[in-house]
Amino acid sequence: MSVRRLVALATLLAATLAPTTLAPPTHADAETQQSLQGFLPGFVTMVSESGDYIGGGLSRSYRDNISVSGGAGVVVVSAGPYSFEFAAPSGYSLTPGRYPGAVRYPFQELGEPGLSVSGDGRGCNEVSGWFTVLDLAPDRVWIAYEQHCEGGDAALFGEIRLGSSFDQDQLTVEAGVMSWPSEHPGVPVRPTPVRVANTGTTPTTVRSTIEAGANDFSIIHDACPQSLAPGASCTIHVGVTPSRPGVRLGLLQVLDDRGSRREVSLSTIGIPGRTEWHMSGEAGDWISGGRSYDYTPQQGALMGGGGTETRAWMSVDHAGDWWTASFEAPSGKILLPGQTYTGATRYPFNSGNAGLDVSGSGRGCNELGGEFTVHEATYDQGYLTSFRISFEQHCEFSAAALRGEVSWRAVDPDAPTPDTVAPSAVSDLTVEAGATTARLSWRNPTDADWVDTVVVGTPGTSPASMGRLLYDGRQQQATVTDLPLSGPYTLTVFTEDTSGNLSPLRSVTLPGGTTAPSEPEPEPSPGPVPGPASGPGAGSTGSTPPVTQPPEARAVRLVATRLSRVRFRFRARADVWAKDARGVLQRRTSRGWRRVGSRSFSDDGRMRITRRVPLGKSRYRLVVRLDDQRVISPAIRVRGRR
Repeated sequence: MSVRRLVALATLLAATLAPTTLAPPTHADAETQQSLQGFLPGFVTMVSESGDYIGGGLSRSYRDNISVSGGAGVVVVSAGPYSFEFAAPSGYSLTPGRYPGAVRYPFQELGEPGLSVSGDGRGCNEVSGWFTVLDLAPDRVWIAYEQHCEGGDAALFGEIRLGSSFDQDQLTVEAGVMSWPSEHPGVPVRPTPVRVANTGTTPTTVRSTIEAGANDFSIIHDACPQSLAPGASCTIHVGVTPSRPGVRLGLLQVLDDRGSRREVSLSTIGIPGRTEWHMSGEAGDWISGGRSYDYTPQQGALMGGGGTETRAWMSVDHAGDWWTASFEAPSGKILLPGQTYTGATRYPFNSGNAGLDVSGSGRGCNELGGEFTVHEATYDQGYLTSFRISFEQHCEFSAAALRGEVSWRAVDPDAPTPDTVAPSAVSDLTVEAGATTARLSWRNPTDADWVDTVVVGTPGTSPASMGRLLYDGRQQQATVTDLPLSGPYTLTVFTEDTSGNLSPLRSVTLPGGTTAPSEPEPEPSPGPVPGPASGPGAGSTGSTPPVTQPPEARAVRLVATRLSRVRFRFRARADVWAKDARGVLQRRTSRGWRRVGSRSFSDDGRMRITRRVPLGKSRYRLVVRLDDQRVISPAIRVRGRR
């Protein structure tokens, strides 16, 4: 798993700022989804990093002939030659909230959101990423997204904002929320263009500033002229270099001399931990040539790492140098902190011994001996999330040694102390409400690290930090429109700081069909735990829909029989309740459980399926779907042999 995606996933799963509840679809929800048909005004942006297959490393924007369709929890947007598909987990409506852990639509498993950006003759076989629905209704769509193709590190990311949510009168700024992929502190991320257009009838002067988060975000190029003619457009390029680990937030402000003001939220994640590669060889060592090598991401090195309980790997590519390192525990053992593994021979030909191999740049050992020490190793469900390993290698068993140490997201004693202090809340919140509009005013806090004030709307009477985005900026008033006519509707106001901490919530509930709102009441703080940023309330994990547990009597057992070194027959046994049900065999990967095959159960509740397994240890399980429920077998381990 790539460093960026692992960091983003880990942060998403840990974030608890604004848990999103995905409501089961109702009849009204289905009607809303079906009514998403036709063309809507607005814009679609897509920014492709170098190495991304779909976008080819280019940035694109579309604003003409953008069509939208949807139904049954799915939204499809077509712009230019590209199609953007977003799906809620099966059985759930697509509503405002964050959807992490998205996989390729329409091949996602039960409980997984679906995502696919493709077109111009290009598509992904496998997709990973996330998307955030900021607003969704028959006449408006607002979604931010990030996609990784084929498990790669390079990202394709952007924003879709269509319909009445994009109402910008005479100054148009084609950005509302800008969220960059995560990166190591001190390493710049790909700059993103922002198109600004004069849609008024008179010339104007455009000014842009970073109003908050200037330690992380900057305007690296402003091509807007002194006088922007009616109908003309210009481009501002915004850059980001995370200043420290964790969530980083900021705010871009674009003004003109006619009084128009546009505010754009900015966000990224600084990858935590220390990632480094150091090695030095003695005279006569073939791999190093007797030289020393040192690499860090801050120097521009592309570095990756990962592994399991039994094997760790790391790679580096920089300035024409490329190296890989592999470390495998002896047969029957795992990699544990504080352990030294002696008698290592060349991986993967170590035949039960400890395995070691440091090679690259056109150099490798036919045979080798050595040892390595695991100083740090942390795991998540059996997969390495960080490590620090030192090694000594003797190529062709010569006396000359290659020694070094590799660190991947290891503990960084020099890292700054995380900021977990929540910003102050707004004060003096008031509201004047009409039938479908409301005007709110408040007083902003004076905290030095305050970024913005956010207003979100949700049906019902409970305040929430994730919902329909109504306002995000540094003003002290906002007018919201298109409020529902029926049922109570709650407006929640909170502030954010540069580290993604949220203030205590302030809220007001508007009864449906009346202009008399309830008195604004303070709400308890949602807590200062930072989460990933993709605009306001981005600490949300977009919680996975609850899975209804089947009756206790329903259980399934999975066993495996070896047929050859890498072929196994998997057999599942349930009971008659599983008759004709579909059993899905899944293998655990670094990106979660992935389907590898399926088969229907027989009348007596049995099934079997034969599959080739990868080399090394793997975990498998069986999932049986029945009446919108699922029964999951205990996971088993198998090992493919050479």
